Amino acid sequence: MVYKVNENWLQEGEGAMFDTGCDFRQDKVVREFKKLDVELQDFIVRVSV
Repeated sequence: MVYKVNENWLQEGEGAMFDTGCDFRQDKVVREFKKLDVELQDFIVRVSV
């Protein structure tokens, strides 16, 4: 969730446009994931499904 857009607003047009809640753990995981090489990212995505 890079732009913090409220998924309900995006899909249904209801509620606030932006999600005001902060999830610092999720942001940290995404930042660390982006530091990994592409092959490792692909592997993690494949095994997490």
